[in-house]
Amino acid sequence: MQKILVLALCSAVVLTFSSTCRAADFAWWVDWSMRPTGTEVEGVPVSVLNPKWRHASVIRESDLPAASRQPGERPEDNGAVFSVDIDLDGDRHNEKAVVGVFETAQGTIGRFLLVLGRGGSAGGWTKKALFSVNDSSPFSAIRIVQGTLHWVECFECDDDCTVIRSKSGLFRLHC
Repeated sequence: MQKILVLALCSAVVLTFSSTCRAADFAWWVDWSMRPTGTEVEGVPVSVLNPKWRHASVIRESDLPAASRQPGERPEDNGAVFSVDIDLDGDRHNEKAVVGVFETAQGTIGRFLLVLGRGGSAGGWTKKALFSVNDSSPFSAIRIVQGTLHWVECFECDDDCTVIRSKSGLFRLHC
């Protein structure tokens, strides 16, 4: 009888411990959030990006929680960045792609992927394409896979979107 009681007690301790560990062991990006404060992104005014937006900020490593600095949890460990220079349209000039968080005038939070190109005589960045999603968990990143830009919201998921160029020369998001 004592052996059964001890076995039952040990089983209860193991089950409790493992479920507690499972509850605490989740991906940091699942509930990550940030409040954007910027009025421009890479020199482009937020109102030019989207007139309904009040603020927008590019995600930076310094915006991430401590858990994102653990081996295996870092963006670079997952092949991800928040900004990249890459020739997306084949003209031998790099575009700049950045991901970030926006807030509308009504307080809605979301994530965005912005593609910029050099334009005008001053050579500053101009908006070539903007993709956005309202999302209260607005984490996203960029992966480059075989020369193609992938917009990801999860390091362990297969449901990313790719940026493609249409026949008319415009960028589209394929999800």
